[in-house]
Amino acid sequence: MSKPRLIAYVSNDIRAKVAAAAKKPDVSQSEIIEAALKAFFSHEIDDQRDAAIIRRLDRLSRQLARLERNDAIFAEMMTRFVRIYLTFAPMIPEASKPAAKLKGDERFSRYIDAVKGQLERRRSVFEDAFEDFVPSAEDFFEAKDLADLNGGGHA
Repeated sequence: MSKPRLIAYVSNDIRAKVAAAAKKPDVSQSEIIEAALKAFFSHEIDDQRDAAIIRRLDRLSRQLARLERNDAIFAEMMTRFVRIYLTFAPMIPEASKPAAKLKGDERFSRYIDAVKGQLERRRSVFEDAFEDFVPSAEDFFEAKDLADLNGGGHA
């Protein structure tokens, strides 16, 4: 069946790409151009792009939700810490304030070093804290019991 001829002007770059692709066996320039035009007029490409964008937006939404949760945890922790600190911290007499300031500067420097070390290890303080409090299977079973549970301990 004869197809109607279509004449179009394209850039040299596109022409070279079509010519290179048509060097494969059983592929003509007309077939390449027709496939490209079919893809252009079909919504498949739009649907694929939209699906990729939706996946990215979903991932960003989950990341934002985690950030919001972590911010809420941090705000609650800081609020409680400040309230407890202000409730129980003794007042420092004027004569002791210079020594207390030196001690405070020293402690703050150690605190900054600890935060810096944590960030360099790329570990979250939340991750470390939850590891301390959330039990794992190893906390309840011995290695032999875990192997038996996982099907690896059959004799």
